[in-house]
Amino acid sequence: MSARDADRSAAALATLTGDLYMAPDLDTLLEQTLRFVSVAITCDCAAIVLWPGHGVERWRVTGSDSRAARAQYIRYEPGEGMATVRSQPVMVGDTDAEVATELGLHSVMSSVIRARHHDIGVLDVYACERDAFRPSDTALAGALATHIAVAISTVTTADTLIRAIDAHTAIGQAVGILMERFDIGPDAAMVLLRRHSQEHNVKLRAVAADVVSAHRPATRWSQRSAGLPG
Repeated sequence: MSARDADRSAAALATLTGDLYMAPDLDTLLEQTLRFVSVAITCDCAAIVLWPGHGVERWRVTGSDSRAARAQYIRYEPGEGMATVRSQPVMVGDTDAEVATELGLHSVMSSVIRARHHDIGVLDVYACERDAFRPSDTALAGALATHIAVAISTVTTADTLIRAIDAHTAIGQAVGILMERFDIGPDAAMVLLRRHSQEHNVKLRAVAADVVSAHRPATRWSQRSAGLPG
């Protein structure tokens, strides 16, 4: 890679980093990353697989196209596959025989995505050509995986905080509605919400959201069923 190309790659990565940290959600973040990969690295497709935990709620695959997504499902089983890339931050080699035969993808470059000191996924870049990737590609992929990890932590933390605030707000509104409907205090209203949650095996925030959206708890909860004096 020439000095000019290196400067361009560095500038492009810097721009992408800013975009990733401003991504409104995880799906947007992953899609932006794959668009960058397809431009910055000579390849035929790319995909990211994330394992649940550490801010990621479920096993998910995002591919630049259907081939890339299919390759991930061939190479990894939900909850498995991390050991294949754990030994090094970036690994380059031949694809699985099934991936090569079915999809015509012969080279793969795998970069571990590590967040909060845990491996949470992998960025895989594929090429139809054998021995397709250069040292400069592995360096860029490794740097990109680091930025992805930080951005995922930022997005998932923000999303968790937003949901916690929304849940807290809904519960407060539901308490107010029950206080007015049954002429009870805030503690008794909260007990009522929790009892309904436990008896019906429904999360507290879902019970609160139902009360707020209907604004008619009397249609489901009479004073007797609520355990309140009539």
